[in-house]
This record gives sequence, C-alpha cells and structure tokens, in this order.
Amino acid sequence: MQSQNAEILLKQLQEENALLVHQLHALQECLIAQEAPAAALAAPAVVVRTVVAKNRSGFTAAICNLLTGSLRAQATEIEASGFFDKEWYLARYPEVVGEGADPIVHYLRHGAKENRNPSPHFDTAWYRSRYPDVAQSKFNPLLHYIRFGQFESRQPAPDVPSGADISPVGRAVQQLNERLAQFQAQNKALTQKNQQVSAEKTALEASRRELEERLVQLEEKSRAQEEALGQARAGLESAEAQRRGLEAERAALLEKLAGQEEAQKAVAQDMAALREELFRQQERQVESEGERRRLEQELERAREEIEARARERRELEERLVQLEEKSRAQEEALGQARAGLESAEAQRRGLEAELAGRAGRIEDLDGERRRIAAELEAARAELASLLKLRDEQAKREEDAGQQALRQFAEIRQWLLEEART
Repeated sequence: MQSQNAEILLKQLQEENALLVHQLHALQECLIAQEAPAAALAAPAVVVRTVVAKNRSGFTAAICNLLTGSLRAQATEIEASGFFDKEWYLARYPEVVGEGADPIVHYLRHGAKENRNPSPHFDTAWYRSRYPDVAQSKFNPLLHYIRFGQFESRQPAPDVPSGADISPVGRAVQQLNERLAQFQAQNKALTQKNQQVSAEKTALEASRRELEERLVQLEEKSRAQEEALGQARAGLESAEAQRRGLEAERAALLEKLAGQEEAQKAVAQDMAALREELFRQQERQVESEGERRRLEQELERAREEIEARARERRELEERLVQLEEKSRAQEEALGQARAGLESAEAQRRGLEAELAGRAGRIEDLDGERRRIAAELEAARAELASLLKLRDEQAKREEDAGQQALRQFAEIRQWLLEEART
C-alpha cells in the first residue's frame, strides 16, 4: 500500500515538474521574442539609441534582433535550464580555465562550433548530424534543444532517451524513475515471495499441527502400548511365577515320582519275593489257605497302587506340557508387544526431527522477510531525499522565473520611456 502511494506521489511530482519547466521555457521564449530579458540591462544605451534613431518604425524588431543575439541572454537561458554542467565542461576542456571566460559563454562563442559538449548527456556533433535542420539553421544545438528539441521529443545524445530532461534534477528524476521501476519490480517479487513464504508457512503450520496431532496420537498409542506392555509384563511375571511354581511342583512331583518308582521297584521286588515265597509256599504247600489269600490281596492292592501312581504321573506330565505351551505363547505375545513399542518409539523420534527441521526453516524465512523490510525502508528514505532535491530545484527555477519577470517589467518601462523621448 505504501509503495503504491509513493508511486502516485512521484507521478504527480513529475507531471508538475514537466509543467513548470515547460512554462519556464515558454516564458523565456516570450521574453526573447517580444521584450528584452534581464541581461539587456547591461547593453550600452548608446547602441539602443542608435538603433532607435536609424529606424524608429522598426524599433521593436531591432530590439528583438539585438536582444535575441545577446550571448548573455542566451547564457542566462542555458544556465536557468540546468542543462549545462560547468564543472564537467571545465574538467573536460581544461584550456577553457586558462582563458578565464564563463564556460557557458565560451560554449556559445566557440565550444558549439568546435563540437564540444556542454555536459556528458548532450552530444553537440551528434545532435547536428542527427537533425540536419538544426545544422542548416546555424542555431546553437543546446539552445535549440532547450527551446524546441526537448518538446519535439528529439534525442540529445545516442545513449539518452528522446525528450529527456538532462538537467541534474531531470537526471535525478530519471534515475529515480529507473530505481522506482526496479524497486517496484523488486517489491513485486518480494510480495510474490512473501506470499509464497506465507503459503509455505501456512502449509508448514498445517503440517506441524498434523504432526503434533499424529505425535499426540502416537504418544497415546505409545501409552496404551506401554500399559498393555505393563499388563503383559505383569501377566508374564505372573506366568513366570506360575511357571516357577509349576516347575517347583514338577520337581516335587518328579521327586515324588522317583520315590514312587523306587517304591514301585521295591513293591516289584516285594512282589517277586512274594511270588518266590508263594511259589515256595506252593511248593511247600502252604499250610494255611487264609495266609495265601492275604498275600494275594496285598499283591492286588500293590498293583492298584502302582496303576494309580502311573495315572497320577501321566496327569502331571500333561499339566506340565500345558503350562509350557502357555508360557511359550505368553513369551511370543510379549515379544510382539516389545517390537510394536520399539517401532512406535522410532516413529516418534522421526516426527520430532522433522518438526525441528521445519521450525528452523520457518525461522530462516522470517529472517529473510525482516531483511527485505529493512531494504524497503532504505529505498523509501532515498526516495524522500530525491523528492526533496527536486523540490529545491523547482523552487530555484521558480525564483529565476520571478526574477526574469521583474527584469522584463523594468526593461519594458525603460523602452516605453525611451520611446516617448
């Protein structure tokens, strides 16, 4: 918004400056064509009286011819235009310094004929060759450009645009326009870049929020997995405790089974001894039938006890197998839970690294935007100084015009008095 206001203000100032310059040149032409300029006051009164005495009816024409050809009037007009660079002229042609003449007067008398240039922005020889009508009229090239060429969009030099204001203020305004165009292009590029940065920043913010949401979800999932893992660990610890209890129970059962096996062996040995004894008793024809039945009952009880212990052993072995399968299943579930937790932790670390990288990129973009804003402020300050310089030059030109009008009134009064006499 500020750059647009500055551009509008600059255009208005340029239009006002062009109007003032045009009015000043028109005033100078009017002074030269109709009445005497301020410099004519220095003309000797004898010359004026002589001209009036010779041809009083052509008094006005004679005065115009005399004053139009006045070098001092032309020098004043050239100096008022600001198109002549005295310092540059003296530096380019140092022999003029030794002559002690005014640089503008020297140019009017000799410089233009010698194809010397009044400033680096006006080429005398090129202007004559480019516009043959100027060469044929024998008119001073710079004075022609001041009075007519600038408004006819003629070109003062090969590398200067047509109708250019080659005064310091004009060159400053032209440079200001060029810099303003560069500034506008740069501002447009910066605006586009700022829009891209804003869009990218918005996208990064959306991505950051999405990452934060995903991170929150992952953290919740991680907490849930940690809780599940804690429960699994608790279950595993419980299963481990059960397994240790079962192992202890198994060890006890194995010991008991070993004792039963030993007892079974002892019973078997007893049975063998009993068989032998039975055989011996049969051989001997045991004396008592009741004793035989008792031995057979004891043998039957021993067989039943051996079968019961064998069944108990099989049941213990089956229960031990079930406990081992359950323990393996719990260990597999615990391994899967640990793997899931490690994967979630890796994803969380990756998302944190990506979020940190994007935050750094946002900081770099903010630094670039601040640097561009500083350059913009510097350009605005320079524009203000150039506008101030243009205003000062316009004020000087206005003062010169007012002085010319006053001098015009004085010389007119003098001519009227002279005409009356």
